Amino acid sequence: MLQLLTLEHALEMLQREILPIEESEWVETSDALGRILAEEVRAGDDLPPWPRSTVDGFAVRARDTHGASESSPVYLRMGPEVAVDDAPGGRLLPGEAWPVATGSVVPDGADAVVMLEWTSVHGQVVEMVRPVAQGENIIGAGEDVPAGSVLVPRGRRLRAPDLGVLAAAGITRVKVLRRPRVAVLSTGDELVSPEVRDLPRGRVRDANGIMTAARLRQEGCHVVGPRLLPDDPQVIGQALDEARRLDAVYVSGGTSAGSRDLVPQCLSGLSGVRVLAHGLAVKPGKPTLLAVWEGRPVVGLPGHPLSAGLVMELVGVPAIRLRMGLDGGRRPTGITACLASEVSNTSGRMLCVPCRLRAAGDGWLAEPLWSKSAAIGTLAVADGWFVVPAETVGLAAGSLVTVLPLAGGVGALD
Repeated sequence: MLQLLTLEHALEMLQREILPIEESEWVETSDALGRILAEEVRAGDDLPPWPRSTVDGFAVRARDTHGASESSPVYLRMGPEVAVDDAPGGRLLPGEAWPVATGSVVPDGADAVVMLEWTSVHGQVVEMVRPVAQGENIIGAGEDVPAGSVLVPRGRRLRAPDLGVLAAAGITRVKVLRRPRVAVLSTGDELVSPEVRDLPRGRVRDANGIMTAARLRQEGCHVVGPRLLPDDPQVIGQALDEARRLDAVYVSGGTSAGSRDLVPQCLSGLSGVRVLAHGLAVKPGKPTLLAVWEGRPVVGLPGHPLSAGLVMELVGVPAIRLRMGLDGGRRPTGITACLASEVSNTSGRMLCVPCRLRAAGDGWLAEPLWSKSAAIGTLAVADGWFVVPAETVGLAAGSLVTVLPLAGGVGALD
């Protein structure tokens, strides 16, 4: 019989037991999207390196514009134009206004920029109908990022904006943790390759292996597999043993309590493996197995595709993120939605419900998608999923729920 653990307890155990990868490598910044930064990067120079205008207009001394209004304009002498790709020559003198573009270097002597909309030019005279304060419409040298400050912290999964900041600072190479190497195994005599065209009666194409491998690649892993294994303890045990050189193992099927569920006994026969949980108090996903192998996660996913997909989000992704040195317990950002119909929960377990999202007025409506745990088509049409707590017997239509993303769906994973 399975001994069911709550999701919270299971995640706490993974947090304690999984060891992060420490090996690192240098990569080009342009190729570092999604990689985990192994050491912080600091700015070598001020960003921007000199004061720049944030608008099109005229660089001035702020005091020269005091009192300007439409009924009482201020008139200043036209100075030399400062192109966006040029350095201004000389110094702005009292009573002068130098034309500048967005991004232009602000000339010495100027301490503000008047927007073009509040000016008009009459020959060599600039008319201004609005005053500006000191520093207005200027970003100062180092105001964005001072020299020596942290550009990107250690442990960050690098995003496109991070790469932009690094590029602006002239950082062309960064030190990142190496990618995890992960084995993906699918067990079951009934499984055949997705390439099989004429499906023999009683057989099914392996969906879990492809789905799990794809999800791990989304997390930045190098995947070995998926590999199909028959219900043979010797074959399963050998495949698991061969995976000991890798950083994590994900196996689907064979994790329940039946006579042909061989993964638990195969794992128990391997040196250094410790089972943390066999059974999760979630629906679907009860026959989940979690183990550690000298600090590396071993995740046993249910054989039914819907269960496997949801359990992957619940514990599979957190496990590999912990191995990557990230916070595996962090929940993805969700979308608050109004429940379109009543949902009951008589299982006594945490219930995970796939759903569609539909725009409704100024918000969102969550439409539950009901199917058996063996179904997979539901995952293809779902935008996300929400949770009904174990202690809650149901949610009424109109209740607010937080819809969490399936990979590539709504919300954000980081």
